[in-house]
Amino acid sequence: MEKLIYAFKITEYSSNEYVLEYPLPEMKIFGCGKTLAGAIEQAQSLLEFTLFDMLESDEEIPIVEPSQIKTLESNKADNEYIILVTTDMKTVVQKFGDAPVKKTISIPQYMEFLLNKNDISLSKYLQSKIEQDFLR
Repeated sequence: MEKLIYAFKITEYSSNEYVLEYPLPEMKIFGCGKTLAGAIEQAQSLLEFTLFDMLESDEEIPIVEPSQIKTLESNKADNEYIILVTTDMKTVVQKFGDAPVKKTISIPQYMEFLLNKNDISLSKYLQSKIEQDFLR
């Protein structure tokens, strides 16, 4: 699965106050941390939560262009950091949608026979197939 890269701006206001924001118009993400490391961790978490929310709402997932990152980097103030956060949609979906869900399905009897004959778990087979088809 292809990695997605997003840029965040972190502004240092004091040695224990860091404010982060997603500086491009596609998403509204804000947060803060007491340390730079804490703000970076929060950026990752907030990004993945926002992407999952957008996926659930059928919103288009934005792609950041390298030129946008260069522009942000060249326009930052002395107390600002531009950080890059990476993720992928498989990670996002698994993080926020990992609870098992029971489903009732119907399959022809010959398929049940083939599954049993080959000692194949329908649940594991279906999970594998869904990952292969939708989370590449």
